[in-house]
Amino acid sequence: MLKPLLTIIIISFTGTSFSSETSNTIIDYKIDIKYNGVNEELEITLQNKSSNILKIKEDAAPFSLLVRGINFSGFEETKALKRVPLYYPIGSNPNFIEIPPQGSVTRNIEIKYFMKDHCKITKENSVLIFWSYSARAGTNGEDVMLPSDGVFRIDKHKKSCD
Repeated sequence: MLKPLLTIIIISFTGTSFSSETSNTIIDYKIDIKYNGVNEELEITLQNKSSNILKIKEDAAPFSLLVRGINFSGFEETKALKRVPLYYPIGSNPNFIEIPPQGSVTRNIEIKYFMKDHCKITKENSVLIFWSYSARAGTNGEDVMLPSDGVFRIDKHKKSCD
């Protein structure tokens, strides 16, 4: 008796979930991340590849280190793949950015803002930074930016850490 009841409950929740998702607009986008070793910063470009205007809160953009922005995980490029501690600020920025269809916005993040000992760490080894991103966009979160991810390398260097 319990098994048919569970089946009905699961089906009814699944149906509700699908019907609410179909009213959302999926935004096609691309993220490009380049490391600039001279300035020790990331250049992050968000390209709107959709035919709709992309309206997103600053704190949810991929160049935001705030909780709804991009997520990074760092590892020293060694056999042990030792984890590199990364830090994120706390706060919010509810202002909106609008990117027209086929347009893009580029912003920079200095490495020192999220990898405190970057000079010491990269003096010993190269670092692999894995990133992931997804977001709700639109004025009321009605648009969906599906998950995207990637990796980039910060090469070992020989410069002074003064």
